[in-house]
Amino acid sequence: MCIKMFYNNEKIRDRFKDFFKSSLDLIYVHDFKGNFLDANEITLERLGYKREEIPDISFKDLVSKDQIPLAFKALTEIRDVGKQITPTEYKLKTKNGDFVYVETYGIPLREDGKIFGILGVARDITALKLTEQKLMEAKERLLKLNKELEQRIEKRTKDLKRSEERYRHLFEKSPNSIVLMDMQGKFLDCNSSVEKIYGYKRDDLLGKTFMEISLFPSENFPLIMKKFKILLKNEIPLSLEIQIYKKDRSLIWINARAFLVKLDKNFLIQLIIEDINERKEAEQKLKESEENFRTITEQSLMGIVIIQDGIIKYANGTISEIFGYSIQEIMGRSAIELFKAVHPEDRSIAMNRLKKKQAKELKDSPHYPYRLITKSGEIKWVDSYSKTFQYQGKNAILVILVDVTERMKAKEKIKESEEKYRSILENIKEAYYEVDLKGNLTFFNDNLCEIYGYPREELMGMNYRQYFTPETTEFVFKSFNEVYKTRISQNIIDYEAIRSNGTKVNIELSVSLKYDSQNEKIGFYGVIRDVTERKKAEKLRKKFTEQLEAEVKIKTKELQEIVNQQKLYVEQILKSSEFKMEFMATMSHELRTPLNAIVGFSDLLLERIYGEVNQEQNEFLMDIKASSNQLLDMINHILDISKIESGELILNVKQFKLNNVIEQLISQFNPSLEEKKLKFNVIGLKKIKYIFADLKKFKEIISNLLSNAIQYTKKGTITLKILEEKDHWEFSVIDTGIGIDEGDYDLIFKDFKRGSGEDIRSKPGTGLGLPLTKRLVDLHGGKISFTSVLNKGSTFTFTIPKSLEKGEQKITSFFKSLD
Repeated sequence: MCIKMFYNNEKIRDRFKDFFKSSLDLIYVHDFKGNFLDANEITLERLGYKREEIPDISFKDLVSKDQIPLAFKALTEIRDVGKQITPTEYKLKTKNGDFVYVETYGIPLREDGKIFGILGVARDITALKLTEQKLMEAKERLLKLNKELEQRIEKRTKDLKRSEERYRHLFEKSPNSIVLMDMQGKFLDCNSSVEKIYGYKRDDLLGKTFMEISLFPSENFPLIMKKFKILLKNEIPLSLEIQIYKKDRSLIWINARAFLVKLDKNFLIQLIIEDINERKEAEQKLKESEENFRTITEQSLMGIVIIQDGIIKYANGTISEIFGYSIQEIMGRSAIELFKAVHPEDRSIAMNRLKKKQAKELKDSPHYPYRLITKSGEIKWVDSYSKTFQYQGKNAILVILVDVTERMKAKEKIKESEEKYRSILENIKEAYYEVDLKGNLTFFNDNLCEIYGYPREELMGMNYRQYFTPETTEFVFKSFNEVYKTRISQNIIDYEAIRSNGTKVNIELSVSLKYDSQNEKIGFYGVIRDVTERKKAEKLRKKFTEQLEAEVKIKTKELQEIVNQQKLYVEQILKSSEFKMEFMATMSHELRTPLNAIVGFSDLLLERIYGEVNQEQNEFLMDIKASSNQLLDMINHILDISKIESGELILNVKQFKLNNVIEQLISQFNPSLEEKKLKFNVIGLKKIKYIFADLKKFKEIISNLLSNAIQYTKKGTITLKILEEKDHWEFSVIDTGIGIDEGDYDLIFKDFKRGSGEDIRSKPGTGLGLPLTKRLVDLHGGKISFTSVLNKGSTFTFTIPKSLEKGEQKITSFFKSLD
């Protein structure tokens, strides 16, 4: 099902569509089972999906297993209460395996008082989350250095006094509050940060418990005691976000991490307390800012029908209003029977299009209007949109009807809709603007006046050069000129503007071309957001990170005499880790983002969204898309290898049915096998088998080996042989292909290396598939090898140890490698 917004006239509907398209937030529609029905381009870009893949997207795929109950609880809340009371944070998994953090809330979509779907609005908070994670990693690094210092102190009793002084220096200079407690919850020590932030001196705390000081609101005591017991029982670090009282009895939000530390054969509790009050207040303001946006998305004026095998599988309430039939009368009927309601003068065109759609003779096409005769005999005009897509695993036709009767009958409605449109723009959080081709403001909402500090009458008609510096003006001209030439909208552009009082403000804006009814360019439009405070926050975070890194360097220098023999090794690993992190960030932002745009715009051109293309142009576009996908695969392989080598990739080992995985792979590669007329055999899997491994990585290993076997086999057979031994599993992929020259044996598992044979060089490839496969096997604790005879075939064999059943998975960790 695809939900879009329309108003009662074409002019206003197009303007609203443009605004909806230029939104900087993720907007999507789904049913109460969590299945996606539609999404805007920002959502698809962030999650890595194409528009035709929307029916395959589900919360079960995006949301982690532990958050699925939370997601369905929110869906139930919307269904039962009629609204979502509080927004929810999710960690979403993109199609390529990355993660996006969002804060989202759901809005019920009603028709005739019934909720038929949910409109989700999400804000991308990945940057904030990643920043928090980096801070936490830095803190954990500092804590591990503290622990290492304590261990060195125990081993070197002669240097006890000096080591204690160093610890006290680190303890006192830490930017976070640090508290030591005994196992009964009694305060033993704290650093000066406690007094600076919370107002408590050491004498106020020492010898007392947190209950005696009344540090927490009484309603939080059960949670505190529960966490305290878990810490004592499991001896693992715990993290808790909670409010506490400062000495002046004002409440403040903190993030407390608790650790069990051993000192003189006794266990103590160490608390690392971070002040997160500003972040919590910012989150609250973010929630409040979304309220104004909700009014835009609570209405839908579209009729939607899904046709499959000539039968109407779905119809919404608006369709019932348009045709005058009840939903029960429409569902399950033949599409041909329903389309008899089309006016006799328009019926032949509508019916011919429907039949061609069902016969797959007509691709997706622009909308076209025609008349309907309702059940009561009333004649209505509708705009019809249609698209083929996958519905419940089969081809189907999505038909969208918009009642445009009033637009056709009376132009008076335009004025009312114009006022409604302006009201919406005045109630959104962002500023909306329209300028002519010379850059003079022709339309905007009040939020733009607030950002630039000018009254409406003074701002109207003002040229962009009047509120930008000369340097910024040149950059703005180039950006808008690029949009004018390419007709491609730009979603986010950072600028620095000058307010009426001379102060500077940082803004983000989107820009798109504006057309008249003859499709002539007449100006630009977009939305603007004031990001001055966010820029300041980013500078503060950067400064804090630099200070924290300086503290770590000081600590490393103090430990130099103790760990002199390991110094060079540690520095090299740190440099390597930082380089890989920078490399991964650069690859992700600088390469994948433009590649996604190339693939996306290639798809739009191939789908004839912006007009027809000739055969030669179509071939070029197909080459562009194929090459972009190949380059994107190479980048993903490089990122996966970097994650493995930097220790960021941890296996998610679980038990799964081996038979199901093999069946899925056979189904995946069956078209390629049939195309090359290759036979495929599976040996050793007659009974149901269960295996412990990382399901996603296991499938990637076998997929890479099968893909290579099919690519380099011209005729014959591909065999997958499975052998279960006492302590491991053995998998072999055997082909009758071109084989490997003996001189190329040493290149097989090396990055970016490929064989020298003509048959190998003629095939597309990056030389990263087998090296990545080897790393994934190594990460499981297994081994991979191969045998080959030139022009007769190859056999690749890898093992998965059964020790994974006992949780003995291999985890690559930087700090663990220092031991």
